[in-house]
Amino acid sequence: MNRSILINVLLVVVLPIVLLLIFPYTNQHAGDLFLGFFPVDKTVSFIALVLLISVIVKYAYEQKSHASEIREVIPRKFIREGIGRCAEMGRPCMFVPGTSSPSDVATIAGLAIGSVTIDEAIDLDVFIDSPQRDYMVMPITKSLLEERAMLKGRPDYPSTHSDVFLASTVQFTHAQLVAGRLERDRHGFAVFAGMFWAEMLIMLEAATMNGAMVLSGVDSVVQMPFAVAASDKALLGEELYAAGAQLSEEKRLVNSVVAQDLIKSLLFTALIVGALATTIQSFF
Repeated sequence: MNRSILINVLLVVVLPIVLLLIFPYTNQHAGDLFLGFFPVDKTVSFIALVLLISVIVKYAYEQKSHASEIREVIPRKFIREGIGRCAEMGRPCMFVPGTSSPSDVATIAGLAIGSVTIDEAIDLDVFIDSPQRDYMVMPITKSLLEERAMLKGRPDYPSTHSDVFLASTVQFTHAQLVAGRLERDRHGFAVFAGMFWAEMLIMLEAATMNGAMVLSGVDSVVQMPFAVAASDKALLGEELYAAGAQLSEEKRLVNSVVAQDLIKSLLFTALIVGALATTIQSFF
């Protein structure tokens, strides 16, 4: 059997059964079980899980040959303009991929945006300054920088035009160091994309006060007002994930975003239909 077909079968059929069986069910009578083990009262949940996982499999795995079209969340030319500003002014670019670990989806999305920023910086010979807080994200950022430099034919770039280092694992110590470097070096463009907490406002304010063009991306609800107030361009919530997929041009990531939106549409439609059906039934 083809390997991809086997993976699809496992995802669509076996996974929902496992998910349903690991949760305890109320009826323990043998008559309420299908084939002696599957709870009949979870049939609807099983069908829903199969449908939802099928959508993800269809878009993320089967459509590898082409990427679905999504709205342009952030134009690539915005990042190019920011890096061009650094080149014209002779100033470095600041990139901070959040202050959390790689286990956060926002960190991965931030690194995807950082990849495009690095590409543009290499093209225009702009220095990349990247103070890190997490000791696991730092080597990932370094590897990303080296990979993009090799693809651009500039293997010397990481050692001569970048400074990726572990600033501090302490929240506000890291924020103050970033603010201090922004004050000292007067960066022309600053990218803050990832998971942030209260320290975000300190860094955004320092970048704005020192004349940097600021791009921010955050999925934390409490930090969104700060991102809007202190950034030239802010990616809020799921815009951060969509922008990361869009800019990376990774077909599977783009298709996954489309699949998630389709699932939300299906769930929203089901809620409306269910509410209408319940309302109509109450009159009869």
